[in-house]
Amino acid sequence: AKYVEFASRCDLNSLQSCMVNAFSHFGGVPKKVLTDNMKTVVVGRQAGKIIWNTRFEDFAVDIGFTPKACRVRSPQTKGKVERLVHYVKDNFLPGRTFEDLSDLNRQALDWCRSADQKPHGTTGRIPLQELGSEQLQPLPPQAVLDKYRWESRIVTLDGMVSFDGVRYGVPWHHSQRPPKIERLANSQPIGRCKIPLK
Repeated sequence: AKYVEFASRCDLNSLQSCMVNAFSHFGGVPKKVLTDNMKTVVVGRQAGKIIWNTRFEDFAVDIGFTPKACRVRSPQTKGKVERLVHYVKDNFLPGRTFEDLSDLNRQALDWCRSADQKPHGTTGRIPLQELGSEQLQPLPPQAVLDKYRWESRIVTLDGMVSFDGVRYGVPWHHSQRPPKIERLANSQPIGRCKIPLK
């Protein structure tokens, strides 16, 4: 079964947020997650052993999955990770128009649901029917999921918050308090902002 989400950044916060959204979409967490060897996940290798990005490793523990990275120079495992990218480029994107990132992501999810109702080209099975037999682990508590959906920002002395390269004004009395920002699917770029009252 597929989950596609486009993002404006390729940083760890975006990766974690997208993964949390994917797990929520599927209704559970797999026991193992196979990733590419990107720097947000893998820092390097020492004597053949993977050195994980500690923030990603903490994320894996909090969410409840075991991370697994593709073997270096192994097209078989890398192909598993990248196959969907080519499938999306060839089958979803050509000729598509969209208003903004939120609209593109809505269309992508609709496309995933539609594609997952058709027999898979390799297995011949219908992904949505097979998803129930995946034995996913339960989602962690909402507080844990929200921890990775929100990003902290600093309010400058002149009452501005920077998010995705755009500065937004906030009331002066929130200056120097770290607000939490969440991008919402149907919102303007800043999404929703929580400002602690402490």
